[in-house]
Amino acid sequence: MKKTRTTAKVKDITPNDGQLEWLPRNPRQWTKADIDKTAASLERDPDFLEDRPILLTPEMIAFAGNLRLTAAKQIKRKEVPVIIYTPETDEDYETIKRRTILDNGSFGAWDIDQLANEWDNGHLAEWGVPEWITGQPEDPGALDALFEEAGEGKPKPIKVVVEIPAAYEDKLGDISAAIEVTLQDWPGCKVV
Repeated sequence: MKKTRTTAKVKDITPNDGQLEWLPRNPRQWTKADIDKTAASLERDPDFLEDRPILLTPEMIAFAGNLRLTAAKQIKRKEVPVIIYTPETDEDYETIKRRTILDNGSFGAWDIDQLANEWDNGHLAEWGVPEWITGQPEDPGALDALFEEAGEGKPKPIKVVVEIPAAYEDKLGDISAAIEVTLQDWPGCKVV
């Protein structure tokens, strides 16, 4: 497969909306907050796109880097680094489809303890670590106001139900670990 590293005008690049018969639309969804964070990241570190360019088909359709493209548009970047993939064989088309998924995939899991103990929590959310992992209570002692004392100095538990969409089913272990780490500084709290 021929690959060409170059720059392209942002206005000439189209997001992958499934307009090519052989390439399904981008399977990733994001929120306005995701776009804002990515845009802020690109403003802080504009050269990062050199290392993670937007991947395009010859038709100038972004098959990897659609969020980065949207963020670049938001901050009014005129050009972005790109790699244009020109498929020549069936295997090349499959490579593009595979890389569409790989670029959007989330492999591995966060080591919550390492993040908490070795990384400065101040920037992690900005850098893309999910907020449900980085979120910490401003004053863990403030939770005491939510409890009524129930003999022997033990707080009366309050049951909280968290509904998680089925789409996050494969992340339930990560979410539980993040909740447990968050609650470790809140006396009397546990995940049941």
